[in-house]
Amino acid sequence: MILLWKIINFLCVRMQISYFLGTSNNPLYRGDFRCGKSFMTFGQHSFLYDFLLALVDRGVDVKVYVDDIEAFPLNKKLEGLGISCELLQIHNIYSSDIIILDSLPDKFLKCFFDGYKFGIIHNYMEPCSGYFYNAADSLICMTPMAIKKQKMFYTSDKYLLIKQGVYLPRYSYCHPIKKHPQNVLFYSRMDNSKGRCYKELVGIFLDLGMSVSMLGAGTLYEYYKTLFNKSVSFLNHVPCYKIDNIISQYDLIVSNGRGVMEGLASNIPSIAAGVRYRGLITNENFEVNRDANFTGGYLPEIVIDIENDIKKIKECFDSNPLYFRNLAAKYLSVDEFVQSLINSHSYVSSR
Repeated sequence: MILLWKIINFLCVRMQISYFLGTSNNPLYRGDFRCGKSFMTFGQHSFLYDFLLALVDRGVDVKVYVDDIEAFPLNKKLEGLGISCELLQIHNIYSSDIIILDSLPDKFLKCFFDGYKFGIIHNYMEPCSGYFYNAADSLICMTPMAIKKQKMFYTSDKYLLIKQGVYLPRYSYCHPIKKHPQNVLFYSRMDNSKGRCYKELVGIFLDLGMSVSMLGAGTLYEYYKTLFNKSVSFLNHVPCYKIDNIISQYDLIVSNGRGVMEGLASNIPSIAAGVRYRGLITNENFEVNRDANFTGGYLPEIVIDIENDIKKIKECFDSNPLYFRNLAAKYLSVDEFVQSLINSHSYVSSR
C-alpha cells in the first residue's frame, strides 16, 4: 500500500497536508508539563510524531506551522526527517489540500486557511472554543466516547470518528520474548484521573518478586516516588521519539492510551490500567478497551488478577510468538488513520 502511494505521488502532483499546531497555550506540546523534577512527553507528541512519519512514508508534501518554534520540542527532530517547521503568522493566507488544526489559540484562527480543515479533539471532556469549532470543517474524535461527550457541547454532524494508531516500523519486535515476565514498566501520566490503581498493582508485582520501573509525571507520580523510593526504579523525561528504545527493555507494560499501543507494537504484553484496571489486552477484549482509549474509563470495574494476566501471557506467546505485535498490526497501524483522513477529504471534495 505504501509503495503504491509513492508511485502515485511520483506520477502526479503530490498531496499537500499542512499541520497547524498551537504550543504556546498547551503545556503538553511545549514539553513543559512537569511536577517537581520529573518530566514526561505525553501521547499528543507521540500521536503527532507517528502521524507525520506515516505521511512522509506516503510521499505526502508535509508542512508544520507552530505559533512558537522555540517551545516546540520536536522541531529539530522533524527537520531531520525533511519536514519543515515554520512560524505561524496571524492574518497570513495558508493553502493546502488538507489543513489540520490542533490546539491553536483563537487569535491564530484569524488566518485564512484555503483547504479542507480538520480540527483535532484531544481533550474530549471539555468543549473546544467557538472559534475553533467554526473554523473546522470537520472535527476528529478518536473514540466513540469522545464523540458522545463532544455532542453534549455542540450538536453537529461535523464530528468524525477516526481511531488513532502507531507507526509500526519504528517499534522493534525482534527482542527475545519472555513468557514469564520479570521486568515491568509503568508508563503513564499519574494524577487524580489516571494511575490511581497503580499503588495496588505495584505492590502485587513486588510481592511476586518482579522488578518494577515507573515513567511518568503528575501528583501521584511524586507520591509513588516517596512511597516506593527503595523498591521501584523511577525514570526521568524520555522524548517520544525515543520511547520505543525504552519500552523494548521491558517484559511487560502497564499503561493506558498510546502507552498500551506502543507496548503492543513492540510485541510486549500490555496491561491497560488508567482510570481503572482492565487487565491484559488480548484479541478477545481489544475492541471494548480501545473504545475507552485503554484507560478503563466508563467501563465496569473488574477484579485485579495479575497472576491470571501472567498466565495469559504464556498462552498468547504459545499460540504465536508475535501475538501482541500482530494485534497491533491488525488494529493499530497509523496508516488506517491517514487513509481515513484522506478518504474523508476525497468524499467531501467529490460532493
